[in-house]
Amino acid sequence: MDGVCSCRGRALHSHIFRILREGFPPGSLTSYAFALLCFAIASLARLGISEIDSGIQSFATFYPAVLFATLLGGGRAGLLTIAAGAIVGWWAFTPPYFTVPTGNVADVVQVGLFIAASAMIVVGATAYRRILWRLREEEHFRQLTVDELSHRVKNKLTTIQAIVQRELRKHPDILSTINGRLNALAKTDEFIRNSNAGTASFKAILKMESLPYDSERFSFQGLDVELNAKLAITVALVFHELATNSSKHGALSSPSGQVSVTWEMLGDVVSGEWIEQGGPAVQTPQRRGFGLSLIESGFRPYQGETSLQFKPDGVQCSFCFSVRNVGETISVTTMPQARGQGWRPSAVPNTN
Repeated sequence: MDGVCSCRGRALHSHIFRILREGFPPGSLTSYAFALLCFAIASLARLGISEIDSGIQSFATFYPAVLFATLLGGGRAGLLTIAAGAIVGWWAFTPPYFTVPTGNVADVVQVGLFIAASAMIVVGATAYRRILWRLREEEHFRQLTVDELSHRVKNKLTTIQAIVQRELRKHPDILSTINGRLNALAKTDEFIRNSNAGTASFKAILKMESLPYDSERFSFQGLDVELNAKLAITVALVFHELATNSSKHGALSSPSGQVSVTWEMLGDVVSGEWIEQGGPAVQTPQRRGFGLSLIESGFRPYQGETSLQFKPDGVQCSFCFSVRNVGETISVTTMPQARGQGWRPSAVPNTN
């Protein structure tokens, strides 16, 4: 029973929220009923106030009734509330009370001011309501467009991977590298699409890049950070390169190897370290390929940097970047295009 009540409560809450967000269809019986409800509440409130102080302005409580009736029921509902409020306010709350109005100039002016002010409320609320409807239509269209583009991009990515698979079938190392980068992009895009804010979690990206390996060999320490779309893609690519190189030549290539990633927030800057332990000894690479260049320069558009150290007990990579939207795009054209990748252990050829 508790579960049923809870479900009904959530359903009612969702229904009320939808009404507050979308309102009632203009000109419908529901909108007129809501207008009369607002009028009734305003009348009761005015009657209660008159018991405390009879000198309160006759139409004081009807202004918010007109506003809410128009916002949720439309312009016609607002006009109905004006008419009902003017009649009852003049008859019931203007001296002499509950009698035929005397029609003196002061009372007529008071009713006229109420009608004029309420009409302005109806005009403004109706315009606001129309703007909201247009924004919802635009949002719906934008979402449809994004979903369609996402579907097309996913199809194109599948096609590209099929072409690459065919053309590089005799070069498994290169094929694995390209497929890894494409998959990192695709998975990050998926994170962003599934996020209501269009962002991706920093820790989720790190965990995603650790999935192809034994997750118990990774340790992540730091408060989670939400990254905008461009920065999230860069983070995915940088840590994909770190994990790939580690699996081929670093700590992850050894059964006992471990990788720890720690970070902290310093204002709007994320600062941390990637530390490998338990792997083979590594050497500083003699050439800078695309992967290593991506690691070293990927965070520059985000007021950040990385620093690689090739120590005997493993690779250490210090990194920092700003999560502030700097309005810059990632350019790979500034990266060296020489062939050859990453670091390598002693006496092992560079195949990445």
